[in-house]
This record gives sequence, C-alpha cells and structure tokens, in this order.
Amino acid sequence: MVKLDRLICKDVIVSLFCSLTKKTTNQENIRQTIVDNLKRILHDLCEKNSSFNAVILETLLKLNQDATTIVNCDPQDVMKASKANHLNAVGILLLEYSLLDAQEDDSSPTSSKRMRLHDDAIRYEETNKWVQLASLYKSLNDVDVVLSIFRGQQFFGQNVQVIFMALDRHK
Repeated sequence: MVKLDRLICKDVIVSLFCSLTKKTTNQENIRQTIVDNLKRILHDLCEKNSSFNAVILETLLKLNQDATTIVNCDPQDVMKASKANHLNAVGILLLEYSLLDAQEDDSSPTSSKRMRLHDDAIRYEETNKWVQLASLYKSLNDVDVVLSIFRGQQFFGQNVQVIFMALDRHK
C-alpha cells in the first residue's frame, strides 16, 4: 500500500522519522542533528513542489507536538514550502507553535547594549514569523485573521496597520 498511495507513504515516513527521534531522546545531539538536517533539506527544497517537503513539514509539526522543546524553522522556508505544496495549514501550525514558544521564553530586558541588540534580533525574528503567518492565512483567504494579526501586533506600527486596512477596503 505504501507504494500505491502517496498519503500512506508520507504517513509511514513521518512515523519513521518520529520514531527515530524518540529513540534518540537520551542522545540530544543525534535528535538535533536529525532536526537540523530536516531544516536544511526544507531550506534547499522550499520553493519546489516536492512530496518530501510534505514529509518534512509534517515531521517537524509532529516533533513539535511530542517534544518539550519547539523546533524553530526559518519562517520564510516554512511559508514557501507550505504554499508550494498546498500545505498552508501545516505551515500555519508550525509558525504558531514557534510563536507560542517565543512568548513563553520572554525574559525581562536589560539595559546593556548587547542585550538591546539581541532583543532587536529577537523582535525582527518574531516580526518575520508574524508576517509569514499572515501570508499563509492570506493564501487561505482568511482576511479577518490577517487583519487581526496586523492590528494586534504593536511592532508593525500604525502605517503598516493603515495600509492593511486600506487593502481590505479595496478588495
């Protein structure tokens, strides 16, 4: 059946990857190597319509569900691979897991210049995740969610929020 049905094949491969990472829970280096390789392959294939992208996206999603630490991928890779393979919902879930994890890891800011630069990098990364998430929701024609993302996030600024509200009126 695995040879005849792509969905079954994908599910079997995802199960194999997840089983492999579960067997290596005591050896975090091996698990991290597997995850890093999956992220690298996703980056290399993200714009191509590849059935292996579906395997990678769903494996990373399953790993996020089963693990204590969230697998953070490049948000643009997730968005591109999700759109190219019509897996927008999987990409949305991956980005939402990542954003939830980032909110839980928030720490109080310090006054040192190095920490401010680090905070700026974190803020840029978080903004990028929100933008890619909005892009995936937009591709599903869920404009209300897109607008709520841009209205709800203070770091986009008033100008960006006005632009998106104007775009919504001119649909």
